[in-house]
Amino acid sequence: MNISNNWLNPGGVSLLKTALDLFRDRQAVIASNVANLDTPGYKAKRLDFQSSLRAAVEAERSDGPLPSGKLEVNPILSEVEGPAGPDGNTVSLEREMALMNKNDVLYKSSVELISKELDLLAAAVSGDVR
Repeated sequence: MNISNNWLNPGGVSLLKTALDLFRDRQAVIASNVANLDTPGYKAKRLDFQSSLRAAVEAERSDGPLPSGKLEVNPILSEVEGPAGPDGNTVSLEREMALMNKNDVLYKSSVELISKELDLLAAAVSGDVR
């Protein structure tokens, strides 16, 4: 039996694991920005990985289902351009808190998806169909 649905593909767990690692890394960058809120001349940073993750998934899918190994994703760390305070610092606490909350929601959603994926795989292996 050939299962072609990505949600039953162990590669789906691999993709979500990669996403979790990237969300964790992004959270660390945001936390660093908040920690440097009062550092003169500090430039807020962003970790962008969406386009790189999308390209890695598309490259892997062109060869068939997602592999169960980790995807090669090259996130980009960049400085935020924009208005700086009198001390040259570009960190906005409100913006960082909003980004942190959004990233947290995405992280928790990915954890929930992994849990559901593993439940499905366990049910398939055990033959437990409810």
